[in-house]
Amino acid sequence: MSLSLKRATAPSLAVLAVAVVPLAMPGAANAAMGGAIPATTTLRPDLRTATVQPATAQSQADVTTTVRFCFNKNINSLPTANAFRLGSYRQASVTADDAVRVGAATGMCADATFSAAPIDVTQLTHATASGNATTNSTNGFGNLADSTALIQAPGTTATSNGTVGRTVAPDLIGITVNNASDTINFIFDQNVRNVNPAAGSFVFNDAQGNTVGNLGGAIPGNVTAASNVVAAKFPPASVNAAVRAYVTPFTVQALAVGFDVNSQLMSATRPMNGGFTDRPDLLSTTLSGGTVSFVFDETITAANAASFYATRSDGTNVGGTVSIANGNTVNLSVTDGGAQNEYLVAATALDGGVTGVVAPAGRLSTAGGLPIGGNAGAFATGFTTGPEALRATFSAQTGVASVLLDQRFNTGIIGGFILFDDAGTQIGTSLVSASGAGGAAGQATAQASFTPAQLTGARSIQLIPGALTTFTGATNVVQILSPTATAAVLSRGSKVQFRSAKALKNTKKLRQLLRRQLKSSR
Repeated sequence: MSLSLKRATAPSLAVLAVAVVPLAMPGAANAAMGGAIPATTTLRPDLRTATVQPATAQSQADVTTTVRFCFNKNINSLPTANAFRLGSYRQASVTADDAVRVGAATGMCADATFSAAPIDVTQLTHATASGNATTNSTNGFGNLADSTALIQAPGTTATSNGTVGRTVAPDLIGITVNNASDTINFIFDQNVRNVNPAAGSFVFNDAQGNTVGNLGGAIPGNVTAASNVVAAKFPPASVNAAVRAYVTPFTVQALAVGFDVNSQLMSATRPMNGGFTDRPDLLSTTLSGGTVSFVFDETITAANAASFYATRSDGTNVGGTVSIANGNTVNLSVTDGGAQNEYLVAATALDGGVTGVVAPAGRLSTAGGLPIGGNAGAFATGFTTGPEALRATFSAQTGVASVLLDQRFNTGIIGGFILFDDAGTQIGTSLVSASGAGGAAGQATAQASFTPAQLTGARSIQLIPGALTTFTGATNVVQILSPTATAAVLSRGSKVQFRSAKALKNTKKLRQLLRRQLKSSR
């Protein structure tokens, strides 16, 4: 997840010398995390894809989910079930309870079944195969731990969690009103598991700004949830007057793994209705740097700082100091000093947050909560709250491996990066903690130091879980990737030129390349 996936500037300290050449795998597309080049070893089965199978159930009544993990070599017939996991944007995860090889002796895939609890697979973003989840059927060598983007079943829309204006909890995207049944349907961006049915959890405003809460208590049918819609009943003959409605914080729980609950207030206007009341109403919210702007539909005064906060994509909230600008705008300067602002996606103004000055003066504002943009350019499928590797380059001369990440990070740990040779044998761990921490929000490059000899023989690099940590405390999931390029001796002012690696067409060329590389390393 990142504030902005900007076009990366290639380092000017290397020229393209030897492109790492992955073996071609017929019949399987590359779906590596972050679009990185996946690792290819000569002896181990290397993870390539994880695809939700079409027969997977999507209801709470039948919770079986099957995901096909495919590798680039034939695997044995006994894959380890608990070594296969699915994860969400917030990295909540679920472990498979069964796994079988697909096909006969030539099978390259394992079907992992997840049936322990409802997981709403449409809200999951990535899949992980732990080390030795399966082995090469020819030589018994196990796979190296790796993660890949989760490919949803055909016709299924992937999660929007972690993208612009979306949190990990259910986010309100609209309402419909049924006058005949005194019901308002609250529509969310993902399936709902549980709802707080208490009176006043769901509220509407009429044109005069009066607030009317839902009928709660233990009466069956007052609040019901089905898929991504919650139907809330209100007092008889009342909803005809509704012009806008909102969901109070901590009311709606996601069906997805992690069972996240909304921490922000969320509002929506009635379709074909302006949504205005006689009180100050929230019109829009925007994010600029570390400032969230709340625009109301009339001139206001006396903003209450405790009534305003912003919500990050992971569902955490942050407050700050407020000021009034342009007569109708409250600016919230968040208190994290700008260190975490790339995560801000939604904003809340609680009921009575500001006071109107238009006659009759003294009217308090209605409640409102809206997306604020933020997290622009972020990807959800295959991405998490932690840093994901997009590309790696090696400089054998300096012993530095540079890993381009989709977002900045705060700290790195010693030993968080591991090098492997072409056979998949470990040849070294990073000698120092990763440099490149901090900086502006957006893509960042972590640099891990090795010895030149280690990096000369390396053909892939692995980020172990927790190698890097963001400002919010989120860590990376495991990834192993091949470099796009290695570096030769340079002249000052030389520049990198990246080009796609070509697959070898036969094993003879592979042997020739390996012999040349072996000679050059002596």
